[in-house]
Amino acid sequence: MFLSFRAETNYLDGHLEMKFRISSGNQQASTNISSKLTLDIGALYNAPIIFKHIVRYDNNKKIINNGLHQFTDFRAFVNFGYSEVLVYCEYRLFDFIIGNYPELPKYSRGLKFLMH
Repeated sequence: MFLSFRAETNYLDGHLEMKFRISSGNQQASTNISSKLTLDIGALYNAPIIFKHIVRYDNNKKIINNGLHQFTDFRAFVNFGYSEVLVYCEYRLFDFIIGNYPELPKYSRGLKFLMH
């Protein structure tokens, strides 16, 4: 008999980041300059707030684990973009520390939309 399962991970975290920004716009101006090139290089820590891991099996059995997870989620990142759209790439620095739950990806990349 083959038993399959499906797992979900839900989490909420708070970002604490430190970055170095290079920009073609004046960062100290009182008005927002909408067209500017921006490069951010930095590091961030994702402080865990809520974590839930749910596993569902074929025989209608459901296991839910709650608690905090990933206290070692430090990342290095680079953001590059124009105006309010940035392309980002992040790397998890402590990927070698294995936990009891499925790990987050080592690299992540995507788009960020800034709102003022």
